[in-house]
Amino acid sequence: MFFVVYLLQVWLLVLAKDDKGGWEESVNEEGKKVQTLKIEAPAMTEEDQYGYNMPDRYKCDSCRAIVHHLNEALHKQQPKSRRLKSWEYTDLFEETCRSAFEGYGIKLVNGENVLSGPGLKDNVELQPGMGAIQMGGENWKKRLAEECRKLIFEQVGEDDFYSFLYGKLKDGDSLDARDYCTKEAEYCKAQKLGPEAPKEEKKPKAELIVWVQKSVRDAWH
Repeated sequence: MFFVVYLLQVWLLVLAKDDKGGWEESVNEEGKKVQTLKIEAPAMTEEDQYGYNMPDRYKCDSCRAIVHHLNEALHKQQPKSRRLKSWEYTDLFEETCRSAFEGYGIKLVNGENVLSGPGLKDNVELQPGMGAIQMGGENWKKRLAEECRKLIFEQVGEDDFYSFLYGKLKDGDSLDARDYCTKEAEYCKAQKLGPEAPKEEKKPKAELIVWVQKSVRDAWH
């Protein structure tokens, strides 16, 4: 029962945020113009649902989300006149790893489960007439926090990571998190990065599919 209620809450949130975009217009059996939206929820594996570690299939996108939030935090606190002291950027990274990852979970996009959240907006580009339910929870925040600590303090090193970000800020260059995770951090070396383009023979495996229909007139209110 809790699962059903949770899905309905997320479903209503998706509909509330939608502003005509994504709805597919058609004519129903009565000859009235209607808009239809297909809402899908991902089928979660045991690894998706349980455990403290980030599943391997989401680690590359985890890196992108981490770099996005750390760079965003640094933009807010970096003085224009000087570099941060080592303890300053270390504290900044630790606090960001601890608290930045609200609103993350997984969605079914083009038949594939992908990590979704504020720093991964390009992961949720849906086909017309399609909507997606995000399955989130505290587990995803904890997993991203742990991946953040591993990436910065074990794999890359906080000094090197700060120098890289500071150099981008100083030169006025934009940061490409995907490029950094693939080339600089080598975090995505043997793993997929983001959702693949849909294949003709591949059909979505959804845990829940809901068809939502409303009249065109109501859509504008």
